[in-house]
Order: sequence, then structure tokens, then C-alpha cells
Amino acid sequence: MIQGMLEPIRLPEGQVAVDVPDIPGGRVYTCAYCTKQFSTSGNLSKHRRKVHKVIGQSSVSTKELKCLEGECTFSTNRRDDLRDHLTIAHTMEMIDVREKFSSMAEFRQWLDDLSVDEKSQFTTRSCSAERRARVHRYLCNRSGVSVPKQERQRRIKSQGSCKAGNCCTAYLTAREMLVTGVVTVSGCLTHYGHDKDVEHLRISSSDRNSIITYLQSGLPVDKILESVRGEYPTRAEDLRRCHLITAADIRNIANAEGIRLWRLHDDETESVKKLVHRLDDSEQSPILLFKPCGVPPGPDLPRLIDDDFILVMQTPEQRDQLLTFGAEVICVHAVPGAHSCKYTLITLLVSNAAGDGAPVAWCLTTADITSSVFTFYQAIAQNVAILQPRCLLSDDSKLYYTAWLEVFGTEHAPQRRLCEWHVKKVWNEQLAFLVPTQSTREHIKKALDVLYQQTSRDAFQMLMNGLLRELKGERGTVAFGNYLETNFVSRAELWANCYVTSVNATMNLDTFDRFLRHYFLTKANKRVDKLVYTLLTASKAKHLESVLEPVKGPLTKEKALVTQAHQNGMLIPSDCIVQVDSEKWTVRCGSLAYEVTCVNGCQGKCRRLCEQCNVCVHKFACSCPSRYMCKHIHACIMKSIYGATREETVDEPTVEPMPTTEEILIIEPVTEHMQEELVEEEPVANFELDMSSTRRMELIQVLQELNEASANVWELLCSTDVQLPGNVDEQIGRLRVSAEDLRSFHARNAAATSITYMDHDYTFGALTS
Repeated sequence: MIQGMLEPIRLPEGQVAVDVPDIPGGRVYTCAYCTKQFSTSGNLSKHRRKVHKVIGQSSVSTKELKCLEGECTFSTNRRDDLRDHLTIAHTMEMIDVREKFSSMAEFRQWLDDLSVDEKSQFTTRSCSAERRARVHRYLCNRSGVSVPKQERQRRIKSQGSCKAGNCCTAYLTAREMLVTGVVTVSGCLTHYGHDKDVEHLRISSSDRNSIITYLQSGLPVDKILESVRGEYPTRAEDLRRCHLITAADIRNIANAEGIRLWRLHDDETESVKKLVHRLDDSEQSPILLFKPCGVPPGPDLPRLIDDDFILVMQTPEQRDQLLTFGAEVICVHAVPGAHSCKYTLITLLVSNAAGDGAPVAWCLTTADITSSVFTFYQAIAQNVAILQPRCLLSDDSKLYYTAWLEVFGTEHAPQRRLCEWHVKKVWNEQLAFLVPTQSTREHIKKALDVLYQQTSRDAFQMLMNGLLRELKGERGTVAFGNYLETNFVSRAELWANCYVTSVNATMNLDTFDRFLRHYFLTKANKRVDKLVYTLLTASKAKHLESVLEPVKGPLTKEKALVTQAHQNGMLIPSDCIVQVDSEKWTVRCGSLAYEVTCVNGCQGKCRRLCEQCNVCVHKFACSCPSRYMCKHIHACIMKSIYGATREETVDEPTVEPMPTTEEILIIEPVTEHMQEELVEEEPVANFELDMSSTRRMELIQVLQELNEASANVWELLCSTDVQLPGNVDEQIGRLRVSAEDLRSFHARNAAATSITYMDHDYTFGALTS
């Protein structure tokens, strides 16, 4: 069979010539422009390109390789043709390479060095065996298009796919001789269609082998990171792949090689001692206190006995977090171990920049809780000289607050408050036990959320009285009403938001609760040595996420939530969005309303963007409890840019009838349980319980405040020559609308009552007289 096909060639004069292979040999190709012959069509193509400056034509293919230069429309299905086109049509220099190595190991070392120097990598495409040699073919790892799987289990990497979405011109062909082992390499080193980004490179073989050697020698992970990373460069362009290696990468390599980092002895007690001593010998030791079981306590541990075990840990990163965020609110969280575990884990937490509870110290103990908390505070006080939070959160036990005053003193005593997460956890447990109907439980949770978020003490008291009256009026809820009155009403100053003296006394512990369930309350971490190692590595990994986020991009989970919120925001009708001014909007969802404000919170270039909106997630803030860029923000952005939130072809969603201007719209807070639920679900708008009396009392309170404010401003304007605000016309218009709404409400309902109203004279003449 003839090996070469007839291939049309574009001649400079427009004539067509053909390359006819030598039929008897079947392997010889003759140039149509000269008499030179070649053994392969690829060599013939290179000869035509370099000598005769002729661009070959490609056959039709569904996988087109396109030129990305300007408005050029050239496309082909062969990389050689694309390289020829870029060289001739766009005068782009293609760097060819021809190397010879004595062995495959030497060739792979050359590949690693090339990856470090050029910030690019080659991946194996295929390997074929010939009679005398084995041929390895390599392509650039950025070449190709990422094809997302329909049923993907793993999340997408935070930095995205390494595929650039086009064909890269770089390639290598390594021919390994089977007898001598000599490797001959040819190819092109010029990359095309992508930048040289280190975040898309894999860990080099030399770095991986070094990590394995360190692991086998028993070197701690922090020491391995220090050795492998070296010194961080001062310039971003000098960043290399080894600088991005994390503790998770080292653990993955250890798991792949079957190396256990935490078990230093088969006996658990001996393994814990060796692990603690190894950590304590490091330069930045996280060990603040260690007393093994069976060792008599010293004079500095007066509340412990011989059989007590206690281990207090705080990494340098956790200490920095405590100093940064500990001036506002601190939470103490104690959890007994599951699965017959005799250890209790006590955690000190602060509220980080995202509002999540971030652990800043660990205490693993078998002693009684009172002695353990006191000793825990003592160790923290020795490591952090000054600690004066404005608020201390804990569960219902008072021992945490008493021990704090005993260790840190009463001069700067923080306000004691019950943690919102603990309060609502207890409420949910009692609701499940005392209220038989699921729908009723959900509506009571809704009412409790509204009650919890009240900032006015008078409004809180009225809402509390109304809720208790409604709960006790129903047979299925009377037991929970009695429980709520007995255990929480008399101590409202410990948990209600209206009694908060600190600026921000809330903390979201949902993320930390999932952290505990994964790392502490599982059988996998029943051994203390593994638990200690896991807690420390997880803490450092969380800290490293914030450090590497500017380079590797935001978390994939956050990106998924933002994308889902964008899709849900497109379903919000445009007439539900009211633009108050140039930087504020009101979004109605059912009977609830949320305020979206432009805050411009992010300065400089930020990679945490919504890809569809092309807007930084920090630019806007919403009154809903979502910590991510919620659907209300997306709806406002899309309406501001395009004037609508949905395409004309999208079916109208079923929404509740919008209230008229004569109806009162209550803005109610919604408590956040999990961000994934907030993306998809709207809070229930209506109560099965009769909340009309509660709403009436709240409306009376608002009208009373409005009446007092109006009277004060009225007297001020009439008695002094005060300067009017710049937007006085806008304020007058709003006040007229509010007055008309109240007048219409009164006219509709006053005729049905027999109440005699007091005649008020609010004319200007009556006031001035």
C-alpha cells in the first residue's frame, strides 16, 4: 500500500504541484520544488517551510487549531501547519531543540530543569514501541480544551483548569534506544496561546523525591516546607512552583508512599510523648503546656491531679490571629469526645474577617472541666500578655466566665453572653422533643429568629410577650412556651441582641462545627497522636489558604455558591428591585425586603469575581445573612447593567403578589444555618401561628418613634434658622408618600371602628402660638 498520499501544494505563482512518494520503497518522499528526498512526510514539511517558504494545506477536520493573532482566520488540524503559519505569516520565531542524553533518567532531569526555568511543563501524550527504539511523545500541559464532566464528584481546582482552551505549539519527541538506552530528543520549545503561570505546574520529580526522603527521615512537615520552599522571592515574577507547595501536598505524597506522619510508636502514650517532644523542639513550638497521665503536677498546676492528662497548643499563626481579632469577641467551646473517647476538646475561637469562628488555641484534656478551663486560660495568659475582649461567648455554663475573671482579672471584664450557635442548638433540640409537627417547628424557629435579631429592647419585650402568648395558646406548643419562659425570658440580657454592648458580638460556628465533626468526632481520629497532628496541620492549612488565595484564586466552594446565586438572581423579577439612589437598592422577595448597598470594599485588583457579572464580591453588601455574594446583589447588578434580570425567553417564575404602597412591608432578619441552603431557599414568609398581635405591637413602636422624631424636627425648624439638607426635595417627597400611606390606612379602617380619636391641631399657627 502506498504510504504517502497526494498532497496539494500552494506554489508562489498559483500553480499546483504534488509530492509523489517513491512507490517501490514506499518510504521515500520527493520534494515538488527540488529533487531532494525524505523518509517521512514531516521532514518534507519542514523542508518546504524552511527552504521554499511554502505553507502546507490541511485536510478538513472537526478539531481545528486556530491562529489567535488579531483578525487572522487561519485554521488547521496539524500542529506543524500552525507552526509554519506563525513563522511565515506572523514572523514568529519557533525555537527548535535537538538534544541527546545517555539515559532516560538524565532526560527526565533535563525536563525538570526546563520546567523550573521556563515555568512550563510537558506531559506524556503517547508512547509507541518500534523495532529498535521506544518513542515518547510529549505536549505542553496547557494545550487543549477542558471538557467538564456531566457528573463530576470532585470540585474544580481553585485556580481552574490548566487547559488554556487552544493548541500550544510546544512539543517534544524522545526516542529511547532499546539496546544502548541513549535518548534522542527533538521538538519545539516555543509556547503559544497561554501565559507561563506557576499555579498550573505540577510538583517536579526532584522536589517530590526530596519530600519523600525528608518524610522517611522523620522530619516534621513545617521543616520539610521550609527546606523545599526555600526563601520566598521579593518579586512576583520570580515565584516558582516549589514556593506553592503546601502541607496538604506533603500529606498527599506521604499517603501515596504509605508513610505515616503521626504514629511514632505503636503504643499510643509513647507516640504522643514523642510527637509532643518533636513539636516542642521546633523553632516555633505550638506546645504551650503538656502534662501526661501519671506524672505529678507541678506547683504551677495546682488544680490537676496525677491521673489528669492535658495538652494545650497554639501555633504562631493562631497567636497572631488572637492578637488581631481578640479585642472584640472571644468564644470558648468545649466538646466531649465521641465513640467512648475519654478526652474533651476545649477550643478558643475568634471571629475572623469573614465572621466565621476561627480556632486560635486547643486544649485536649481528661481532667474535670472546671480545672481544665482554668489551666487552659493560664497557658494562654502566659503566651499572650494582654487579652481584653469586649465580649466572651460560651454555652450555658458560668464556669467559663468565672475562670476568665480569675485568670485575667476583673479590671477589664468582658460582657458575658451565650453563644448564638449554642442557644439555637438548644432551642432546636427542645423543639424536636416538645413540638410534634415539623411545619410548626419551622414557623417557631422563624419567630425565634426574628425575636433574636431585635435591636430595640422595647420591641423585643413586646415581641417576646406576644410570642409566649401565642405559644401557650396552642395545645401543641404550650410545653415549649413554658420551657422558653422558664429558661430564657428571665435571662434575656445574656442572649438577646438588644442587650449587646459590643459592636460585633456574633460568631458563625457552623463551619467550625463541621470541622469538629470531621476531625474530632470521628473514629478515624480516635488515637490522640493522630488527633494532635490533624488539628495542627488543619490549622496551618486554613491559615495558608488566606496567604495563597491571591495567587491561586478564591475557594472553589465559594465560586460555586456565587455562580449558583447569580443564576437564582436572574430569576428575581425586575419590578421587585427598586433603586433608592445611585448606590442603594431594595430587593423584595415574597413579603421580605433586603437592602443592597455599594460599599467598594475591595481596593486594588481582586481575583474573587463573579465571572458572569465581572464584579468583585466585595463591592456590594446585602442585609441578608449570606456571607457570599448573594442573589439579591446579582439581581441589582444585572438590572443596573442590562435593565432587566431575565432573558425574554425565560418563563416567568411563580411569585407571590406584591404588596401595594398602602401595605406595611416588614424587613425581617433571617438566621444563617448553612450558606448552601441560603443560595436556594427563601425563608418562609407567613406564620401558621397568629403573629398579628406581634406585628401590631411592632408597628405601634415604629409609629411612636416616628412621632417623637417628627415633633423634635418640627420644633427645631420652627424655632431656629437651621440649614436644610441638600436633598431636602427628595426627603419631602418621601415624607409625603409615607403620610399618604398612613392616611389611606387610617381611612380604610377607622370607619369600621367606634373609637373616638383625639383632635390634634398640627397647623403652623397652632405650633407657633
